[in-house]
Amino acid sequence: MDSNDIQWHPAFTSALKLELADYLDYLEFTKEHPLSSKPLQIDVVVIKKLKEIKILKNIAEIFKIYNIIEYKSPEDYLNIDDFYKVKAYAYLYKSVDRKVDEIKLDELTITMVASGFPHKMVVELQKAHQITFTKISDGVYQLKNNDIDSQIIIVDELPKEQNRFIRILTKKLKIHDEIKNLLHDYNNDPKESNYAALLHIISRANLNQLLEVYKMAQTLTEQEKQALSEIMLKFNINKEYYEEALNKGKIEGKLEGKLEGKLEGKIEGKLEGKIEGKIEGKLEGKLEGKLNILLKILHKKLGVLPESIITQINALHDEVLIDRVTDSIFELNSLEDLKKLINHP
Repeated sequence: MDSNDIQWHPAFTSALKLELADYLDYLEFTKEHPLSSKPLQIDVVVIKKLKEIKILKNIAEIFKIYNIIEYKSPEDYLNIDDFYKVKAYAYLYKSVDRKVDEIKLDELTITMVASGFPHKMVVELQKAHQITFTKISDGVYQLKNNDIDSQIIIVDELPKEQNRFIRILTKKLKIHDEIKNLLHDYNNDPKESNYAALLHIISRANLNQLLEVYKMAQTLTEQEKQALSEIMLKFNINKEYYEEALNKGKIEGKLEGKLEGKLEGKIEGKLEGKIEGKIEGKLEGKLEGKLNILLKILHKKLGVLPESIITQINALHDEVLIDRVTDSIFELNSLEDLKKLINHP
């Protein structure tokens, strides 16, 4: 999976809205704010406070009326030019297409968000401008001696108790608890687009951790397991897992050599159409429906299944065995594992 395809910025905006949910009636979010009638825009989030209130949230205590936020994805980092760029954004936001001094400088704040602490940038700013950094709380650092009140937020240092949504935007942290809580939130409110945006990011950037949470779901009730399975299917997570493994030339690094070598060549064409035809058209009723789902997931997990395996699975009439194979789907690393499970339940 190409990490460049991951849309981090929209997910960051969703995370911000969830973090500041108690204050949304008093905040206005703008993305890519137009600076003039010409096609000049800033690729940042601008949050405008619509009412003079104090925000009691660690990441937003600094906020004034106009708050400009620069976000760096987990693959990126903050450097000295990012500092100058976001300051330039702030000056342009204050001055372009507005009345003279319509926005006061002390009504602005700047927030820079990154996964790791920008040590080199800090040293350069201290040397060039005598700007110093003060740690306000875990993951939150304020800049002193800057003409615009500014802060840096380090995602990987934020406390999980306060910032579980922003912490999801990582590729380094262990975020099993955050994922479980997000799945619970989404299950309770599936129409909330911000939950959906973060789940999509997890399925792209933290798939292994999501699958680990899925595997740990054995302690859930049947109703909760069903809800979790529906979420997995809705976000095509099995498909994402399969495609990621295929792009690396393997499935979990454990497929046998012969299958691994032939997988890409067989994925398209007649054999795939034949399998899809079987799983879509042949199976009916409750038992057949379970077989249908099982075959689809096996196909996405292990690739093109041999005709003998498909025939053997279609012949299963033991609902307990079908459920056992389905529950064990992420423990299966090869066709041999599948054969052993079917033949020796």
